[in-house]
Amino acid sequence: MKTADRKIIIFLCFSGLLLQVSTLFDGAHPHLLYANILQIDSIEINTWRNNSVVPGLSRAISLDYHYSMGLIFWTDVLEMKIATVHIDNMLNINEDIIRTKIGRPDGIAVDWIYDHLYWTDDVYRHIQVSNLDGSMRRTLIDYGIERPRALALDPNRGIMFFSDWGSVPRIERCGLDGRDRQIIVVTDIAWPNGLVIDHKDERLYWTDGALFQIKSSTLEGKDVKTIIKNAKYLPHPFGIAVHDQYVYWTNWEYKSLLRTNKYDGSYVETVQRDLTSPMDIKLYDSNVQPDLGTNVCGYFNRECSHLCFPTSPWSERNVKYTCSCPDGYDIESDNQTCTKHGENAQLIIAEHQSISRIDLESLQSDALDVTGLLNTVAVDFHLEKDLIFWTDVSLKGIYVSYLSGGLLSGLGIRKTIISEDINTPDGMAVDWIYDHIYWTDAGLNHIQVSNLDGTFRKTLINSRLDEPRAIALLPQEGLMFFTDWGINPKIERCAMDGTERYTIITKEIRWPNGIVIDNIGRRIYWTDGFLQLLKSSTFDGTDVFTIVQFAQKTFPQPFGIEIYDDQIYWTNWNAKSVYTVHKYKGNDMKPLITGLKAPRNLKIISKETQKKGTNLCGNNNGGCHHLCLPVPITLNSAGYSCVCADMYHKDNALQCIKKDPAELVKDEL
Repeated sequence: MKTADRKIIIFLCFSGLLLQVSTLFDGAHPHLLYANILQIDSIEINTWRNNSVVPGLSRAISLDYHYSMGLIFWTDVLEMKIATVHIDNMLNINEDIIRTKIGRPDGIAVDWIYDHLYWTDDVYRHIQVSNLDGSMRRTLIDYGIERPRALALDPNRGIMFFSDWGSVPRIERCGLDGRDRQIIVVTDIAWPNGLVIDHKDERLYWTDGALFQIKSSTLEGKDVKTIIKNAKYLPHPFGIAVHDQYVYWTNWEYKSLLRTNKYDGSYVETVQRDLTSPMDIKLYDSNVQPDLGTNVCGYFNRECSHLCFPTSPWSERNVKYTCSCPDGYDIESDNQTCTKHGENAQLIIAEHQSISRIDLESLQSDALDVTGLLNTVAVDFHLEKDLIFWTDVSLKGIYVSYLSGGLLSGLGIRKTIISEDINTPDGMAVDWIYDHIYWTDAGLNHIQVSNLDGTFRKTLINSRLDEPRAIALLPQEGLMFFTDWGINPKIERCAMDGTERYTIITKEIRWPNGIVIDNIGRRIYWTDGFLQLLKSSTFDGTDVFTIVQFAQKTFPQPFGIEIYDDQIYWTNWNAKSVYTVHKYKGNDMKPLITGLKAPRNLKIISKETQKKGTNLCGNNNGGCHHLCLPVPITLNSAGYSCVCADMYHKDNALQCIKKDPAELVKDEL
């Protein structure tokens, strides 16, 4: 018996629990796999025995499988992800393979010849493909498409079928590389929810949720036939499968699974009733995924460095296959080799016990290779020096490691920058021009600055603060913005030496968790976790504008915020995700990454976010003994201020002299 022909679930007996062994796929009969929202179930045809295959899901919509590899794949539109499990996985340990830039993946299909995974996304309005493990992700179609839903593949012929239930409902076909698109069905169609290929008769079947019907055609879209049109049996059909002389479908309205004769629609029969909410359905059988020896890419992917797809049968290109690249890569002149184009922007996220990093084009993600993180909150970087900094409120410290490569990150080692006299460092920002780090401390109610290595530490502000949190810098102009979510919530602006403080926002503000500066638009943006807002204003606090007002029932509790191009990136603390939204219009909100642990602050690594500027302090530190901090030229024509570290004061020659004990006592008073 093949691995894929069976699934055995074992419940071990502990403390009187029952020991049970059940064989789900015994290979004797084909099965119907269907997504039942909270789980994936299986029904054995003829015996009609029903079993739970993948329990404990949130909102499973679409599913498919790879028979020879024994893998089941499904989409979850609540958790916004694609996951997989192996048939022989006795513990039902699911693996999330796609959780970045995914909105509502209504359709999914497995290419069992070339080992690729395809899916549609109704939010991002595109069709994408990847390897079975989610790597080498590529956008195939993102134009001329509105509401993509169902998918069906014929990899032996190199064809993909997909449905679109937008303003012009239709069914299209194209090559597995997304090229050579053809509209094959556009009349008498409204909500094409499900698609399936009948390999035996070489016909395409689909359900229509609005017209209460199931229809079929040739693979070219000709000889269209209505199999059944009946509002009683098809009030809202969704998934569809074909086996022998029957066509099966799921019924949203009656929460049931039905079948009828696939040729004339005679004798409708209810196969399963009283289901939770049946969605997609697939016939689990080796005959559904025939291997006719037509893999034109071969076992070694031909000469393609990354992705290899067969061309469509009607392609005018005189080639049998196409080499393609994942998003974020370009094909070289040899049409075979892919190279990464430029330095892609990356998103880094502080999420409790790890720091994640996601390439915004290729969507490849990894975690910073450091150990011992307990509760990271703030994160920032110094691109030129290849350093990443973060705060940990449980360890009560500020730490640094290499941003990419290097000895420290390669060994998972971090260096402690600040570890004494620090309590709750909720906010932190890096001055990449003058090489300083700034941080807030909600426990000690102050804002401090130091060199990048933690030396020459200086308290800049320690009065009229209650719960300082977020902080943002504009070193080109010597400006600092920070938030306070204490008894009197507010946003303040000051010079980067702590002088010239101005309170700029006091109205409609409660929990200002995150703040970011948009220097191009000359505005600041912030999140409010209590009022459920994303807001912005000018640098002086005027022209306050609400970007997004979230409904209280959704309660996302926005925390961190970042700006890149025309998009706002913000962390959804409750949904454990990162979303994007247009920074001016507040529309087109989309999830970027889901399934995070506890996302707090985030930053985008890019030359655009840390543009080079002039260090007015120069090579000799502006003549300053300790710290040379930028300030607005309206405050000081030199554009900087010399500051001594705590426990020191300046003499007339700009030298920093250690204070005597009496002076230190006066400072504390």
